[in-house]
Amino acid sequence: MPSMKDSSEDEESSTIRSAIIPVLVAVTVVAAVLQCLRRRPWWITASETQHLLEEDGSEQLGTAAAPPNDSSSRTERRVTIGAQYNDEFLFVAAYEPPAHGDIALPSQKKLFLNPECVPWLVHLATNSDLYLIVYVEDDEAETMVRKALEEADLYECGLNPFKVVFCETIPGRISAVRQIEPQLHVDSDRDVISDLSRFIPAVAHVNQSMSSSSCEPSGNTLRIRSLAELF
Repeated sequence: MPSMKDSSEDEESSTIRSAIIPVLVAVTVVAAVLQCLRRRPWWITASETQHLLEEDGSEQLGTAAAPPNDSSSRTERRVTIGAQYNDEFLFVAAYEPPAHGDIALPSQKKLFLNPECVPWLVHLATNSDLYLIVYVEDDEAETMVRKALEEADLYECGLNPFKVVFCETIPGRISAVRQIEPQLHVDSDRDVISDLSRFIPAVAHVNQSMSSSSCEPSGNTLRIRSLAELF
């Protein structure tokens, strides 16, 4: 049976980890914004995407030449990203330390943007017409997702809050993407990618546990382990 000391140490360790996550998110947001100001915008047209995916598997989407950043072309370069709020691709869950006060409150579960995704989401929000299609189970999960996006300053970096779409079924997610008609769709669900590959010029399946040997493109489908591999 664990001692009270061990229990106290575990609780303290959990509190420290929970406190570190928002700090990492804030740091990566600042770094990403500075990087976006220095770098040329990432652009890729439907034809460029198709051309790259038909070439040798060593080619990466990010090698496409960047056309001028003008408002008339921005709306043509549409990117959608699909994820579940609890799949640890875009969002990670942690327990927020209880507020200090006279009354001891239990820790509350909270969502944060995955720190590894933040720089690339900022880059896409700044330089493309970005939509997020998020699967949630209820209104509480939707609220948590919106708060995570707000706290990561994605709205200030160019993500339109009206382009964050929520759905409660996989068919709903597929339908939303088809209606938006992006040039590129990124998703963590293999079935979604399989279905959309018939209709979208380029799709990318994100699987964090995938081995490097499994990342070869197939047709118009890329297999990647993180958003960073798109650039």
